[in-house]
Amino acid sequence: MFTKWIRIILVTAALTLGFVGVAYAEGDAPDNQLRIAGVILNVDFPGNTFAVRTLSGTDVHVHVTGNTEYRSRDGSVQEFEDLVVDMRIIVVGQERGDGTINASVVFAATPEEVPELMRLKGEVGGVGDRYFTLLTEDGRSLTINVIDRTRFRSRNGEVTKLSDLEPGMVALVTAADTEDNGIVALVVAAGTPGGDIRDRVFRTSGEITSVVPGQETFTVQSKEGDSITFVTGERTKFRSRDGSVTGIHDLKRGMFAMVGAIKMEDGTNQALVVLAGSPEDRPERPKVVNTAGKIVSLGSNSLTVETRSGDQKTFSVDGSTKYKSRDGSVNGFGDLEVGMISIVVGRDLGNGELLAVIVGAGHIPAERAEQMDGVRPEGLRDRLPGSQTS
Repeated sequence: MFTKWIRIILVTAALTLGFVGVAYAEGDAPDNQLRIAGVILNVDFPGNTFAVRTLSGTDVHVHVTGNTEYRSRDGSVQEFEDLVVDMRIIVVGQERGDGTINASVVFAATPEEVPELMRLKGEVGGVGDRYFTLLTEDGRSLTINVIDRTRFRSRNGEVTKLSDLEPGMVALVTAADTEDNGIVALVVAAGTPGGDIRDRVFRTSGEITSVVPGQETFTVQSKEGDSITFVTGERTKFRSRDGSVTGIHDLKRGMFAMVGAIKMEDGTNQALVVLAGSPEDRPERPKVVNTAGKIVSLGSNSLTVETRSGDQKTFSVDGSTKYKSRDGSVNGFGDLEVGMISIVVGRDLGNGELLAVIVGAGHIPAERAEQMDGVRPEGLRDRLPGSQTS
């Protein structure tokens, strides 16, 4: 996750680069500020800007002012002119209306100063006061040290600190191998074994209330009133009716969005598919119409059903119409006969036409409509999303 990797770099910086003020950068920044991490692509000294390629591959332009503070391990970066291309960078600042950032604090390091991160997976063996052991998938037994800035995550919120770990839990660990402190855990995602990934996949729809491109996140207010924040990344696919939405930078507050996502081990919501557009692009729920009675007439591509009360409804059919019968004798429109008992579920197309989606039919007394293949009007209706009856 993008925000997780920002924290990883920040904690790694605290461990290995000796940054002053990393606590401010990581957790104490004002609510109206954000943090990005990445590599400096270019520096425009006359324009007082530089470009950062973030960990997710997005390019963000950063503006500096006379109030911008600079930090580095050896003190070599004290002003804007000390920044160079390929430096590893962390920026804390406020997002401007055009998607760029006004930097409050800049943390910089050369590639050689930033250690390689380790990703480990295995089973928790034992738990101590400041460490735990991990039996990795390749058979190693490693001692993982924990510091104050180690973050603990779990899907159900049961693991929030070291003492919540238990032997036998499965853990995903992101760590740094340091000279002084050995393997230090930066993020630990843990939980009990088992669980079906399908249980973690969900979808929601609603209005976009917040977009933070620098952190690759956006928030949706669902129709149920829930406010859900999603993280995007390389796996996220963006779609829109007119093709105008291809990435998070194209999302705007007030847009309507349908999101398919998965709940990650660390509790965050990873967006997999985002369908977005202006509110007027919101798809209308189809109006579903159902009726039961006797077929009284058949046209070239239509049937008319008369209910017990004497009302008649005519439905057109097309290649998408499905046919049901208890004995399998009705497989298409040509198998329908006048006098058959029928249950029809269809859509109101809004132009006075009713289109049959499912037609269940059979003869009396050999078959009764309400017993045909377990097919009932409400059961057929439930197969259509967003059903409304009339």
